[in-house]
Formats: sequence, C-alpha cells, structure tokens
Amino acid sequence: MDAVLKNRIKTLEHLCYIIECLSLDYAGEAKYELSKLVESVREDTTRPHDELASQLAAALSELESGQTSGVGHLSSISRRLWRPVMEALNEGH
Repeated sequence: MDAVLKNRIKTLEHLCYIIECLSLDYAGEAKYELSKLVESVREDTTRPHDELASQLAAALSELESGQTSGVGHLSSISRRLWRPVMEALNEGH
C-alpha cells in the first residue's frame, strides 16, 4: 500500500471518530479532534491538501457557530475521501 493511500485511510479513520463524537453529542471532543485533523492535514508534506484543509476548516467553523450543516459537510468529505481508496482496493482484485 502506498504512502498516499495509507495517509488517506489515516485521515478517514480520524474523520470517522469525529463523526462518531458528533453522533453521540460530544461536540466539544469533535471540535477539538477536527481542529487537530485540520492541522495534521495542513502539515502533511506527502501531497498538497489545501482543498481538504479548507473544507475541514469550514466544517469546523460551522460546528463552532452552532450550525448543524458542519456534520453533513464532514460526511460529504468522508465519502469523497473513500472513493479513491475503494478504487485502489478494487484494482487489487
């Protein structure tokens, strides 16, 4: 498995945890973890993540202002991140 795919899976795992926190109404934990994820994505040097970091930061801003649309945006980001992972896995079979 290449580094980009591993990195994407790591990001997805973190994002799933954040969505789980939100579903359990642990908003404080979710916001904290999302801010950590934004920083992690911004610091990743394996490939440019400007768009992903911006999308995650926008979702964080929405959550911090009490907008529930942030949860939907996180789900959407998750689905977009999964597509290439699933394609890579399907190519292996």
